[in-house]
Amino acid sequence: MNNKSNRKMIFFHLIIISLVLLSCQEDQTDVNNRPLLKERFNGKYEIISSTSKIAVDLNDDGVESTNLFEENPMILLSKIRIRIPREDELFLYDNEFVLSESWPTENEHRLADKENIIVYDLTGYDIYGNILIGEFNDSLSSATFRLDLNDDGKNTLVEIKSFDVLEDETVKLIVIRKLYTRNGWTTTEIESFYKRYTVIS
Repeated sequence: MNNKSNRKMIFFHLIIISLVLLSCQEDQTDVNNRPLLKERFNGKYEIISSTSKIAVDLNDDGVESTNLFEENPMILLSKIRIRIPREDELFLYDNEFVLSESWPTENEHRLADKENIIVYDLTGYDIYGNILIGEFNDSLSSATFRLDLNDDGKNTLVEIKSFDVLEDETVKLIVIRKLYTRNGWTTTEIESFYKRYTVIS
């Protein structure tokens, strides 16, 4: 009985040790995967098209369109930035990354005042905007996000519906966003394509 009990205990401990080693190996693999993610995704992305699911009139010309570049040329300045954490940054796990976005601000005075729309750049924590945590899927073909959006009356981003990785360093981002139109505030789905134009360290 003692020999059987000892064998069972040894077997049990071997299983525990194997599980611990496997877990450590997986964690190490995640960290070691970051240079690959950085080479493939790290950088700034410029917007190359942006389409609203419903036609809107953002420039008060009486004509509604789904092409947001035609309605508000300032959207041409919109960008996103993807930052893959360094190997020693342990506050993010697995395939997680930081996404920041720039998009023209919206307010009810814009059309009346005929002023240029101010673009806020979200590349630093001291500048207004949303800093989002995303996680690539295993095939690195899409990502999901943990949303912690500002709700101070200035933020227009409501939801990220999808984030898909395409060819030629291009990503497709579908969001729900509030826009101020000739008829007042409206919430619509926007599909935008972004292409990487610079790599950041």
